[in-house]
Amino acid sequence: MVPAMKVFDSRVWAIVMLTACGGGSANLTAGAMPPGRTFQGVWQSPQYGNMHVCVTGAQVVGDFEKDERRGTIQGTVQGDLMRFQWEEQRELVVGRPATSRGRGDVRLIIDENDDTRMVGAWGLD
Repeated sequence: MVPAMKVFDSRVWAIVMLTACGGGSANLTAGAMPPGRTFQGVWQSPQYGNMHVCVTGAQVVGDFEKDERRGTIQGTVQGDLMRFQWEEQRELVVGRPATSRGRGDVRLIIDENDDTRMVGAWGLD
């Protein structure tokens, strides 16, 4: 059996990025993790490239890289919900990197093509 493709649903994230930069945290309740699925693995995003996610118990760490962006995530997993903090360095001008930080919440879902996706919101601190 071929594992389902993992997709970081950046379409949702790009829209939410514009509106989720305010303070506070989403009031989300974790659901059950879909059978046979996990946040662990490599996720692809047109905006953020490959995101490598490692889950140990309820703890999650990861990194991502694409073009001038390099970043890390760390947080927790409960059921189908991952809450995390992120930090990103962008070097648009050589020798002058800029650092951004924030928080996010994503839910693992199965789409109509049986692909595994992360959908949710993130924002700046």
